[in-house]
Amino acid sequence: MPQGGIYLPMPDHVAMFCMTSNFLQCPQYVQGRELLKVKTPEYACVTEGSRRRFRRVSEHLRMTLAMCGDSGEQLDIIDDAAVTVDLSAGGVRIESMRSLPKQGRVTFKFAEGSGLPSWMGIGEIRWTKVASESRFQSGVAFVDSRTKQAIGAYIGLPGLPLM
Repeated sequence: MPQGGIYLPMPDHVAMFCMTSNFLQCPQYVQGRELLKVKTPEYACVTEGSRRRFRRVSEHLRMTLAMCGDSGEQLDIIDDAAVTVDLSAGGVRIESMRSLPKQGRVTFKFAEGSGLPSWMGIGEIRWTKVASESRFQSGVAFVDSRTKQAIGAYIGLPGLPLM
């Protein structure tokens, strides 16, 4: 992130910030976020004429998917080895061993060590298609503002408005 070079953290820095949920207190992370605030308008919105509201970032994170009850509670687990294909502040494209029902709601939780806080998000399945013989891809739109904020911050779009 530094201009004119790269930052290689020392082992104690990695143990203190990079491999824990304390990454928000990392001076290098904070400095990088400040630089991105200037670039947010350039990176956050997709060019005019596109149907997407936010840019997608390719990211492969393991997650657990479960059906979602009417009041947002986690029901039966669908897949405990699903993987993200890409993320945006508005949703995620996932790859799973199961076909997900369009318009259904799911809860999801990212695996430990993903760099995201360990919380349960809720999303609505917008589409599903066959990716390979035994895999399916689905587009999941985030329905809660907490998830939108957390994912936006994770991919470097700080200060997204609550929706």
